[in-house]
Amino acid sequence: MIFIKRPMGRYAFGIVVVAAIAAVLLPSCKSGTVPQPQVEQVQFSAEDEQVKRPVPLPAAVKAVLSTDAGVKQILEFENIPADKMPSTWFLTSEVHLNGPEEQDLVVIARGPLSGANVTTYWLFRPRGGQYEMILSAAPAHTLIVSDTLSNGYRDVRLLSSTADHAFELLCKFDGKTYQPAVDTPTKR
Repeated sequence: MIFIKRPMGRYAFGIVVVAAIAAVLLPSCKSGTVPQPQVEQVQFSAEDEQVKRPVPLPAAVKAVLSTDAGVKQILEFENIPADKMPSTWFLTSEVHLNGPEEQDLVVIARGPLSGANVTTYWLFRPRGGQYEMILSAAPAHTLIVSDTLSNGYRDVRLLSSTADHAFELLCKFDGKTYQPAVDTPTKR
């Protein structure tokens, strides 16, 4: 084979440069290794065993939860002191209720705190190095964080159902806590 050396034109030079860059970069881009941006979870179900953005249950949140009437009742029944309450009774996820900078928490009851096809949800927001409960002990099958806003915070929908009715409770932020806006039963 005979190679003839000729000056390279702009077009050919461009192809060689692109091929060289691809040869260097492509081997490092193996399937599954390129990090994808994590989509925020906006729907939580009593049937879920995990969440997309789990975070450890902060001690300050655990202390607040131990004062909840339903939690206290189970602690007494199980003969467990509040300071020994198992963290496994809760599933905690990060959400953004008031913009991307505020790291709010949705806490979901598990184990002895959950019911048959229903669980309890709490929402917390960070305040002064602590956490403030802004949705208290809401029993439902599903919690959905909506795109609509009330006083700067995303609205929350709680869904439950019985054999012949579906219930949706819309909760809106009033500036301090989430409050029920509409409770709409619908026939199936």
